[in-house]
Amino acid sequence: MYLADVCLLKSEEIQLLADSLQPVFALELTPVAESLIQRELLDARPTICPQSNRPYFVLTTTGLGGACVAAWIDHHSKAA
Repeated sequence: MYLADVCLLKSEEIQLLADSLQPVFALELTPVAESLIQRELLDARPTICPQSNRPYFVLTTTGLGGACVAAWIDHHSKAA
């Protein structure tokens, strides 16, 4: 994906990438998260909660995903 293609990202994809600039904990992967993982914009690490022994995922934005968020913000701030 080229950074010029940031307009092709849906608002919920940009929101998840922006939220995941800091680690986000998720009990399951949504279709939006899975799509971003396949495009190498989001990383999901499976782990187990030590207190409850429940599995969950730690979601973090990749470098490319972070660049897309920055490009999206830049693109939309110029359009305003």
